[in-house]
Amino acid sequence: MPSILGFIVKHSTYISEYVASNTQRKNNISATKGCTDFVANQSSTQANNKKTSALFWYQGVAKCLKNTFRNVMFEANSELPLTFFIDGVPLHKSSRMALWPILMRIHTMPHVHPMTVAIFCGPSKPSSTQEYLGELVDELNLLMEQSINLGRNGTLVKIRIRLLEHSLKASVQGFGGKHGCMKCTVVGYRHSISNAMCFPIATMFPARTNEAFRGMEYGEHHKETTPLIKLDNFDIVEDVIVSDRLHLIDLGVTRKFLQGWIFGQWGAPQLSPEAISNMSIALTNISLPSEIHRKFRQLDDVRFWKGSEYSSFLHYA
Repeated sequence: MPSILGFIVKHSTYISEYVASNTQRKNNISATKGCTDFVANQSSTQANNKKTSALFWYQGVAKCLKNTFRNVMFEANSELPLTFFIDGVPLHKSSRMALWPILMRIHTMPHVHPMTVAIFCGPSKPSSTQEYLGELVDELNLLMEQSINLGRNGTLVKIRIRLLEHSLKASVQGFGGKHGCMKCTVVGYRHSISNAMCFPIATMFPARTNEAFRGMEYGEHHKETTPLIKLDNFDIVEDVIVSDRLHLIDLGVTRKFLQGWIFGQWGAPQLSPEAISNMSIALTNISLPSEIHRKFRQLDDVRFWKGSEYSSFLHYA
């Protein structure tokens, strides 16, 4: 996950320019008109219940695969397991505008660069999962039914789908909610001292099933209907990935422990100002490997640390 987000951040200018130029070249009209107008409804608390126009550009799974593998020779009965990632990337520090790309990579081919299937651009995350994911779902169903001709020899290749948990976030309760577990029906509770959400031993509770999820049988676990339930040959419980390193370890456990020690949160004993100052000095003096480009910042800025900084803290501090 970090490598994919890094790729998007590094090439965000190129991607946004490509969206504009590609649309203009194909349609010979302005880039704004060439993309789909995507209207995001703001919350009722905002002034006059106004609507904010955003843009949505869809390139498609088939086009990505054909471009990537146009010079490759495939064997008969080949299969490509596709993994999809969705997350927001801010364009500028001084603006609320952000990209929400739908990225795809081949699970068994880590050397192949991530492919950009679609990009939503707007001042907030997409409010309509149907408009954001609907076209993707329709295309995937078609490709899974018919397969796709790829490579120089035009081999018919089957595809298989895996999704990252972020694809479902808008339609189910977050993991911080007491009904938020994606895999089983465990119900969480607030810890009396730390106020953190805690979960009993998960093996004591029934596992969620594809059929029950599609039937919206899990009560408060559901927030809205997701277009992903229309995906054929796809288990919406088993085929959704929740164990990505970035969110579980770096921005999960490591961040919670470190911020707990520094700010005295979640029941952890707070470090003294002198200890925090000495730790900051020690951190900034650590020589990190050459492939790590983000150096340690002072612990006063720990609330603004990125996932890679928490990863470096875990491995090198």
